[in-house]
Amino acid sequence: MKKLLIVLLFLPALAHAQNLENVPGPYLSGSPPTGFGTQQFQYNCTTVTPTSGTCSPVVQVGNFNPNGQALAAASAPVVLPIAQVPYDKCFLQQKAQFTLTSNATAITQLVGANAGTIINICSISIRPTSATVFSLVEGTGTNCATATVKVYGDTTASLGVPFNGVGDGIAVGSGLGTWIATHVAADALCFQQTIAENVSITLEYVQTAP
Repeated sequence: MKKLLIVLLFLPALAHAQNLENVPGPYLSGSPPTGFGTQQFQYNCTTVTPTSGTCSPVVQVGNFNPNGQALAAASAPVVLPIAQVPYDKCFLQQKAQFTLTSNATAITQLVGANAGTIINICSISIRPTSATVFSLVEGTGTNCATATVKVYGDTTASLGVPFNGVGDGIAVGSGLGTWIATHVAADALCFQQTIAENVSITLEYVQTAP
């Protein structure tokens, strides 16, 4: 115990003064990045006045932003802009979804129109209870009846995608990317089929600018 106390008494004498000094450093220039000024380089010195004693570099202090917290032109490390990485309207977006069961043969609206936006289908499941021919269409007016354009299948009901009945159908899209999208901004999304039998549709989508 006595030896331990002796060691502890001598420890304070071994410590050096901690005096942090900011010394102006070089400028960062070029485009990008922009918005950088003089960088401060911090040193730990043994005396308050750095002209005497010794100093050693501690850490570089600058007007940086944490990674991912700013646009590429004002961030260090640089965050890749959207133009340099794969981008999809469905990727990492909050999506709307619903399930519908319908036996209508007339064109029926699935998603209403929204001014200035297209409808991106991120995932969809279509399951019929018996044989039918199915299509997704878009358009304006009541149930896409005006300026109708095909999205999946055809605008003519009999020329759409044939399903053979129970056990047939499709389930596509993971929600992380667009499976298919409407073509014209402000169009609604509708479906049609040739036989009056139940078709279950589960849809996940986002509406975005074209």
